[in-house]
Amino acid sequence: QLAVSAEGSEAINKQNLPWTASLRAEHEGKKVKDFGLGDVALSAEERKAFYVQLDTTDFVAPVAYDARDIYAGQVPCKAYQALNQGSCGSCYAFSAASAYNARLCRFNPSSLGNTLVSPQEMIDCANGCDGGNSLYVFQTMETKPNVEMWCDPYSGTKQTCGGVCGGGNAYSGLPGSVRTVGGAGANGVLQMQLELIRGGPGVVSFMVVNDIFAYSKGIYVPSATAAQVGGHAVALVGWGVE
Repeated sequence: QLAVSAEGSEAINKQNLPWTASLRAEHEGKKVKDFGLGDVALSAEERKAFYVQLDTTDFVAPVAYDARDIYAGQVPCKAYQALNQGSCGSCYAFSAASAYNARLCRFNPSSLGNTLVSPQEMIDCANGCDGGNSLYVFQTMETKPNVEMWCDPYSGTKQTCGGVCGGGNAYSGLPGSVRTVGGAGANGVLQMQLELIRGGPGVVSFMVVNDIFAYSKGIYVPSATAAQVGGHAVALVGWGVE
């Protein structure tokens, strides 16, 4: 079954939802499996083991926030460029790489703004295109440093873990620093907002429903016939109203 069709998009638009559906050229003829949904959700036990409760006392979240605005008028961080994972189920690595890159840029935009760690190295040292969770990607980086994207460019297939390039830097994580914030816990949204402002972008995951492949513009809500098809992970950079 096709992920999206002209007929399906037309049926969605007849529901008068706050968004518009259309068949985009790059989606024509594609099936759901071609989108490589690869986020593997953490179990309740795993979330509990890595969860940290932030103190949101006296914190009032602004109506809107965009981490990219910090660099307005400057050379933008390469961390915020859109990347294409292809049909490989590697969103867990792409989201981890984007969030890590954004935090590097936040720490020192002048010297690290152009740094892009390799999502290819991340899937090489994890479960390849068969999906995973970004939390374990970050945890792996504590003992197996990552390399830059130019050193290990993306191929969309699992290769050998442990890339080394002459003249390249290695990037790792502090042991024991991987944590989950917010989510289903008390004040979950407020905690994520605080962490995003204080520390920088992070990874969030969500369940994808089949009508999202027809999304064109507007505020998305599931259509009447929407059905879950898999998990997806992305880097969270802000929030707002429309």
